[in-house]
Amino acid sequence: MGNRFLPCLFNELVDFVEIESAWSHIAWGDKEARAKYDPPFWASGWWRWRVWRCPQAGLDHLDWAVTLTMGSDWGVEETDPNYGKPTRQAERAKEIKELYTWWTVTYRARPDAYDASGWTDYCEASRIANGGKLNFSSDRSPELEEMSNKSHVLLQEIETAYEAEDEAMMIRLIKARDSLWT
Repeated sequence: MGNRFLPCLFNELVDFVEIESAWSHIAWGDKEARAKYDPPFWASGWWRWRVWRCPQAGLDHLDWAVTLTMGSDWGVEETDPNYGKPTRQAERAKEIKELYTWWTVTYRARPDAYDASGWTDYCEASRIANGGKLNFSSDRSPELEEMSNKSHVLLQEIETAYEAEDEAMMIRLIKARDSLWT
């Protein structure tokens, strides 16, 4: 059950970026933005159907939001020490983009733990050594025993690192949840 949380939470983030933020970019942007992404007629306007998806429009919206700084239009005068600093919206947009990129690029590119640890290679070597059958008993050659032990240790290290990274990213997403609105 616990392994469902990560994809559930991050798939909602993907929908936020690719649907909600994308819509915000064309709804509040100029005609040039609408022309660039060429959304269908039913994707823009106040009564839109929430099915138009455009990852690039969502990312472009976040890129725009990251540039927001405190200035006179925010009621901050040039003499204020906060003048020119990123707004909370800009900081959250940066965080949302980092989380989205982690989920859609970095996470997807992680090597498979079984392949990276050598466990897949061990299983194949064991099959070959045993006439096409797996042998998990203690009746193994010293080479297969060593290969099994090394891959188990490395597999546990990789899985522990992945688990820690996943947990850290879920915590970051939970902390940013108040900014997932349109």
